[in-house]
Amino acid sequence: MVGVTIGVVGVATVAVLLAVSAFFSSSETAIFSLPAAWFDRRAETGDPRALALKELRDDPHRLLVTLLVGNNVVNIAISSIVTLLVASYLPPGAAVAVTTACTSFLV
Repeated sequence: MVGVTIGVVGVATVAVLLAVSAFFSSSETAIFSLPAAWFDRRAETGDPRALALKELRDDPHRLLVTLLVGNNVVNIAISSIVTLLVASYLPPGAAVAVTTACTSFLV
């Protein structure tokens, strides 16, 4: 049985990791949805953030790999933590099934 403190920390950690997963997913969607001309126009103003975004967008393979690997690491961490929490209340086989269902729904 997981203690209350570990349970609360686990749930809070899952909540934070869900936000990080949302960040990775929304970043991917936002950056790849905009046309290249949008980045070019913003970069011409000299804005350092726009220049950084243009540099990222100029190497889409590297950017996509980084975003997808980051998102996968976060999602695996979520699944692991949820499994740890659920396994303290259910038998191992049921814990895996419940974790799969819950994590699939959350992510």
